[in-house]
Amino acid sequence: MIMLGSIVGVREAGHFVVDLWPSLTPRARAALDLLANGAILVLAVSFFWWGWEYTDFAWFRISELAELPLWLIHIAWPIAGASWMLFAGERVIDAALVLTGRRA
Repeated sequence: MIMLGSIVGVREAGHFVVDLWPSLTPRARAALDLLANGAILVLAVSFFWWGWEYTDFAWFRISELAELPLWLIHIAWPIAGASWMLFAGERVIDAALVLTGRRA
């Protein structure tokens, strides 16, 4: 459930937002968005990469508590990473278009 919430938070850009500079120009705001979403992309790649290793480690194991294949529980990490890459990547492209003057 936490991973689903984080995916929605990245998609809606509302996971954790602190508006320190509310009166920035669109280009300055785009530069900050580019920086923030770039950091999210780095984290997303690490979640995807090591999450896949984490899931692969659990491929042939069974959860003792849930009595489910453990990979069904661990797969949330690489799925979250891939989703974050998609949504944060979309925001990086939008911010880059604003910075280059191709979008207002």
